[in-house]
This record gives sequence, C-alpha cells and structure tokens, in this order.
Amino acid sequence: MSESVYPKINETKKFLLNNLHDIKKYYKPKLLGITQIGLTCSASRLPNIIDWETMLKKLIDVLPNNAFIKPHPSFTSSKKVFDKFKLIYEKLNDKNIKLCQNDINLELEMLYEKKHLIGPQSSIQRYALSLGSKYKKINLF
Repeated sequence: MSESVYPKINETKKFLLNNLHDIKKYYKPKLLGITQIGLTCSASRLPNIIDWETMLKKLIDVLPNNAFIKPHPSFTSSKKVFDKFKLIYEKLNDKNIKLCQNDINLELEMLYEKKHLIGPQSSIQRYALSLGSKYKKINLF
C-alpha cells in the first residue's frame, strides 16, 4: 500500500497496491463508528507469559472504555496461543474493550473512516498517516 514500508525486503517480492479505493468493492468495514483501536506488539517481543500480561495492561490502561484491541497475528496464529492471550485479556479488561476479529483489516477500515490507533512501532503507522488517521506510539515491552 506504500512504497516506503518494509524497506529491507527485496523490491521484486513486493506488490504495491495503488488502487486502494477499488478495494472497497470487495471489503466491507466492520468497525464503522469505532475509532479507538489499540494494537499489541508481536509475541516474539515478549519472552514469557508474564510479559504478555504487562503488555496488555499497558495497552488497556491507555485505551478508553469501549475501544477495540487488534492482537498481532502472532497471538492468533494458533488456538492454543490465542486461548492463553484471551485468558489474560479477559482478566485485565475492566473497560468493556473488545477484541477485533481476525478478518478485520485495519488498513482497509481506514479507507472508510479515520481511526485513532495506539500501539508500538509498526508499519501500520505509515498507513494511518497516509490515510488521514492518527497513530500514537507507546512502549509495550
């Protein structure tokens, strides 16, 4: 979606989408009216389960009531990992924060509505800025 992301990947392995608004024909937004979204870091940044709890607590603390959290794909890659993630999330969630479903694509959601994203350093920050959304970077680990 942007030539500037993933600068270390060989250009021949990248496919640049330059017709983003045409994608609206195929993707139906699932977060209309939801603007506050927290992003987790990758599980690979957190050596053990207690670090998952610390990361989620930091994220939940900065999010308003009724926000959403989009887990990094590393937390949803297997049922076992996601079940552990959900147990921690449910224990800490005192703000009625919901988890995004796997089929939600935040980059495409931002084509329909500006979002306020909060999370660690991520390529989605570049997309957010180019699509008129906001990104607040926070340290989660």
